[in-house]
Amino acid sequence: MIEYFLPILITTGLVVSFFDFKYGKISNYAILFLIFLGIAFQFLSKPSLAAFAYTIFYGLFTCFLLWFVGIWPAGDAKLFWAFLFFFPTKYYLSPNLTIDFLFNAFVPIFLFMFVIILYRSKLGLLKEAIAYALDPYKITMVAVMLTGFVWLVSQAVFLAGIPPNYFVYLIILFVAFELLRKFFTFKTELAFLALAVLRMVLDFKNVYSLSFAYNLILMMAVFVFLRFFILYLAFKTFTKQVDIKDLKAGMIPAEGISGKNEKFEKTYMLEMSLIGFFSKKKEKFIHSMTVLSERDVEKIKRLKNEKKLPFNSLAVSQTQPFALFIFLGYMITLIAKGSFLAALL
Repeated sequence: MIEYFLPILITTGLVVSFFDFKYGKISNYAILFLIFLGIAFQFLSKPSLAAFAYTIFYGLFTCFLLWFVGIWPAGDAKLFWAFLFFFPTKYYLSPNLTIDFLFNAFVPIFLFMFVIILYRSKLGLLKEAIAYALDPYKITMVAVMLTGFVWLVSQAVFLAGIPPNYFVYLIILFVAFELLRKFFTFKTELAFLALAVLRMVLDFKNVYSLSFAYNLILMMAVFVFLRFFILYLAFKTFTKQVDIKDLKAGMIPAEGISGKNEKFEKTYMLEMSLIGFFSKKKEKFIHSMTVLSERDVEKIKRLKNEKKLPFNSLAVSQTQPFALFIFLGYMITLIAKGSFLAALL
């Protein structure tokens, strides 16, 4: 059945990718068209309603979560969700379909970003990123959280019917680290340490094994590389300082201006936890942290003219077109019938 819809799907995917590349926008009309077309496809395919609903709602939750924490813009999240409607019936029987699709989309995105980051990064910046990533405290806490907190949450995930894998572990670890940064106290560290000790007592047969040590070191290396090294380089290479007088609506801020009256300050996104960012975004930022509006730009310029801002520029992000990679991720998932890595192995 999918072969009858594939020409329209490929054409739409390429058109959406072209407009995303040229104009940096994904049309909501294109998203709605894909969703309605996908509903028609599923109506003709007659999938298991329970399995299809599970994937669609799980995918919706995942897309919203990744948008909420700033991993991708709303347009990319909606496009990913729309493509979830176009898998053959048997694909929905796998609880890992959404994760496999994410993996197949994000690996090409990561490789693309990694090449650009390395190309733009100078030796001095690479040294800064290495020093930032190899901070002893960060590495120690990552090991502690992996041993205890991530293990505990992964057990709950398994009971919910989602088989744990490295991708799931990474997501849990990202959340754990943001919790630590948001609620940074001795008690927080002690709680993570207590969970690690508890795991060492209850699960000692697995903890004291070579396979555990191998997996721990592998997960630590991947997380430190992505969360600290790559993120540091990404923020440095994909942001630029723009004079306040040159700010325009549509720009995406990489710094937030907060405060009131005569006391205003800038906070660089890299220096904040995601949880802290969103709590501050809701309460204190004087402008949108997604896209600057005309009103935001006017307000910032007015405050600068009134000499209430003790700085002359604001860091903004340089966006990258990801629609093509989401489309390629869908095609890879369709052809590989799941994760391309599993298909290769």
